[in-house]
Amino acid sequence: MKNNTFLSRWLSRKAKPVPDAETLTHRQILTLLDSPWQPELRPGPDGKYSVETLCLLTRHHNGYVREKALHALTGAEDISALDALLVAVNDWVKPVHHLAAATVIAWLMPASTPAFIAHLPQIRKLLTCKRYDHHAFVSQILRYLVDEDLPGLQRALHSLERSLRDAALRTLIEQDRLDDENALLNVLANRDSNLRAIAVEYWLAKNRLLSPGLILRLLQDPWARIRRAVLLYLDEHGQRPPVELYQPLLLDKNTLIQQRTRRMLEKVVDASAFWQQVVCSDDYTPTQRRSALYGLKEIRHPGLLALAQWGYTLQAPAIRNAALHILLELEGDGARERVTETLAHPSLALALAALRLLKHTTLKLTSADIQQLLDTPATASHRFIYWRLLHQLNKWDWLILLLRNHALLAESERDEQLQLWISRFNQAGIAPSARQRESLTLLLPQVPAFHQRLRGYLP
Repeated sequence: MKNNTFLSRWLSRKAKPVPDAETLTHRQILTLLDSPWQPELRPGPDGKYSVETLCLLTRHHNGYVREKALHALTGAEDISALDALLVAVNDWVKPVHHLAAATVIAWLMPASTPAFIAHLPQIRKLLTCKRYDHHAFVSQILRYLVDEDLPGLQRALHSLERSLRDAALRTLIEQDRLDDENALLNVLANRDSNLRAIAVEYWLAKNRLLSPGLILRLLQDPWARIRRAVLLYLDEHGQRPPVELYQPLLLDKNTLIQQRTRRMLEKVVDASAFWQQVVCSDDYTPTQRRSALYGLKEIRHPGLLALAQWGYTLQAPAIRNAALHILLELEGDGARERVTETLAHPSLALALAALRLLKHTTLKLTSADIQQLLDTPATASHRFIYWRLLHQLNKWDWLILLLRNHALLAESERDEQLQLWISRFNQAGIAPSARQRESLTLLLPQVPAFHQRLRGYLP
């Protein structure tokens, strides 16, 4: 009787439902986790993990957990997990690697192509991985994207993310989809100069025919690298630039473009006469007149010195700076007076330009020149330029001028200038001359703070 009662109770009890595969996978993950109750690893009220949590678990240190998380993501079919799957494709555990690769390929469908295009940089990055050879895997994805959603890839060229723009262009090049003029013009409409240059150089390397309109567009590109490459291509193929671009190219700010144009047009245009006319004419902008002056410098025009001396007297900063640059090269030390005059000019821009020119010439100002500038600066800002001139002197003259003019500096500026001198001090350098030693002996006692800090540097 008792057994029958137990048996009846056991038979009448409702059998527990067998969990489905998805629920079972989530339970297995929960069992495998070392510390399952961390906030980011906690399952939901239904005992299942969210897609975001599963993506985190694909980076878990336990390979079994990573594999189970991938199984759960495969069943979820949520395209937002694509980034985690692409990382798992290079997982060192082979079952995880194979499962992730198979899932990514299975997710390749028309509805998911925007997500794959958005992850193009991560997909192409797999080509640089050394653990596995991903070339076949990546090629399959790229071929599908090009065949299925070519307009989407072309739109990616104008993405705000530079890595996506670069990946999209390289994909189009590798799949030979940059093969017509419209495709190239789409890239040329991009503001990314490097992207435009890569596309143009690829196009030219294929020796494709350039239409007159395309040549005109390329030679007017803002980046000199593109103009230079196209001009070289035309030169190698015995072509000339369009007639309407003769003058703009001869007045280009890039010297290589300017001189190649001169050589290509030497039978139809007298570049020397044209440049002389531009330099002396007010009908051109100061930038164009400066380019013309540099063009005459490159061909070593016999009247260059007179033109530079005349250009130095003009008020336009562009022409005056170019003229000073040329005079420094032609006259050498004879241009010292003009350099100091420009450094003392009330225009801070002219003074800064002269300072930059001094860094690239053999002319060095003396201590007397710099002291005269420090004594009579045009503005307070000019004095900061003159302190930079001290660095061109030898270390002892630099220190003497620093000691002599320390009162012109605020306390923080004194420390900064002294630290600069100490940082560039060469322990194996030349000892001060008798004149320098005498000046240091007189000046150091007047600046006790400097004297104390320089004890280890003075002979």
